[in-house]
Amino acid sequence: MKLLAVLLSILILTSCTFSSKEDQEKGEKTAVPDIILEKAEYLLGQSGENPIIIYGDKITFYSKDNRAELDKFSFVQKADDGSIILEGSADGGLINTKTKTLNLEGNVILRKVDEGMEIISDNLIFDSENEEASADGKVMVKSKEGNFSGEDFKGDLRNMVYSFSKMEDGNINL
Repeated sequence: MKLLAVLLSILILTSCTFSSKEDQEKGEKTAVPDIILEKAEYLLGQSGENPIIIYGDKITFYSKDNRAELDKFSFVQKADDGSIILEGSADGGLINTKTKTLNLEGNVILRKVDEGMEIISDNLIFDSENEEASADGKVMVKSKEGNFSGEDFKGDLRNMVYSFSKMEDGNINL
């Protein structure tokens, strides 16, 4: 009788759960990185292009999402003769490895060296294929033509055309 009571109490205290494939699909999917590199160098570009060379304290790659996360990094793009075309840095960011778009955050600096232009902001999206930059919030642009600050910046670095939704300050060098 005691044995039967013990077996019954074990059965009562033990429970089973079943899950279907639908239940698994409803749960959150955890993204697992393919590789994490520290003190790394990454080339963003194709053969025949002048790639952007990214130097990061930490670069985490998620190939299924075409994404790389960056911690404290700098980057440079060089011409065929070795001269610097573009350079910059940020505290962190994301790269879409398919579209070659950089989403930079924290103490962002982007310089178009051959044009003597510099963009300073807290965040910046840079489309490296089309050489276009945009930033929400306050942005400062320094160039040979003058210094300008404002909000909500858009810039075509290829044609050196810039706009702000709201201009705060600026001067033109003649």
